[in-house]
Amino acid sequence: MKEEKLFGDIKQLIEQANNFVVQNVNTTLVFTNYHIGKMIVEDEQQGKERAVYAEKTLKNLSKRLTKEFGSGYSEDNLNRMRNFYLLFNTRISATVLRKSEIVQAPSAQLEKYATVSRKSEVIQNKKDAQLAKWQAVSAKFHFHFPLSWSHYSFLLRIENEDERNFLDAKDHSLAKHFITVKAWAMTAG
Repeated sequence: MKEEKLFGDIKQLIEQANNFVVQNVNTTLVFTNYHIGKMIVEDEQQGKERAVYAEKTLKNLSKRLTKEFGSGYSEDNLNRMRNFYLLFNTRISATVLRKSEIVQAPSAQLEKYATVSRKSEVIQNKKDAQLAKWQAVSAKFHFHFPLSWSHYSFLLRIENEDERNFLDAKDHSLAKHFITVKAWAMTAG
C-alpha cells in the first residue's frame, strides 16, 4: 500500500508541475504578444500613416523577427498582436503594465565590487530579483488574460462584440469549450 501512495503522490506532483509549465508558457506567450502589439501601436502612433506603416514596417519587422526567432512572426501574426493589444488594452491596469517592464540595473553598478566572485553574486541576486518580479507580474497578467494565445487569436476573428464577450466570459473552462467547438465548426464548414 505504501508503494501505491508513493506512486499517487509522485503522479500528482508531476501532473501539477506539467499544468504549471503549460500555464506559464501560455501566460508568457500572451504577455509577449500583448507587449509586441503595444510596441507596434506606440511606434505606429508617432505620426506614421497606417497604410504606409503596415506595408513597410510590419513587412520588414516580420522578415527580421522570423530570421532571428523562426516562425510565428508573419505580418498576419504581427497584425494579430497589434489588434490584440488594441482590443484588450483596457483590461489591464497601467500599474501592472509599468511593473511588467522588467528593469535591469545598469552594469556600471557592478563595477563598484572588486572581486569576480562578488560580481557574480550580485548578478545572481539581480537575476533572482528579476525572476521574482516576473513571477508576480505574470500572476497578475494571467488573472486578466487566463486563456491561451490560440483562444485569443480566435476571439480576434469574431467581429460581433457581444459574441466575443460571451466567449471571453469569466467561466473560462466554458469559454474554452465554446471557442474550440466554434473553431472546429468554422474549419469544417
